[in-house]
Amino acid sequence: MKRLETDKIYRKIIEKTRRGEALDDAEMLELIVLPLTVKGERQQQEMAAKAIELAKILPDEKQSLSALSGILTFSDKILDQEFAKKIKEEIKMTKVVQMIFNDGVESGVAQGIKALIETYQEFGISREDSVTKVMQKFSVSQEEAKEYVKKYW
Repeated sequence: MKRLETDKIYRKIIEKTRRGEALDDAEMLELIVLPLTVKGERQQQEMAAKAIELAKILPDEKQSLSALSGILTFSDKILDQEFAKKIKEEIKMTKVVQMIFNDGVESGVAQGIKALIETYQEFGISREDSVTKVMQKFSVSQEEAKEYVKKYW
């Protein structure tokens, strides 16, 4: 690819990320191979750094991880070991943050269900009606709702 195309692709991806838009498959591929579109080891490493920064700010977390992994894989020969190690650490941290977030969401949902069941109990709503209401409010299966009611009643 010519340098002009590299710059055009880079700007297009920046604009999409600024608008909070996910990349399509072709744009993901362009981002991943972006460092390989310039000549010279130094320029390739600089473009890899720019591509990685773009990948880190993609609005879709899965796309971000895929792009980081792809850039690392495709740029393996042009990245120095220290830089590659830094990228691997960022990928790990991104996954850890996502796991912590998911745990927090699950904990918050459980606390909300607990408070709701306790309120239903205080207002004299039956266990059966509480199961139905938990299913409706939290989009959980009947089995899950029954377990919550059994646990928090």
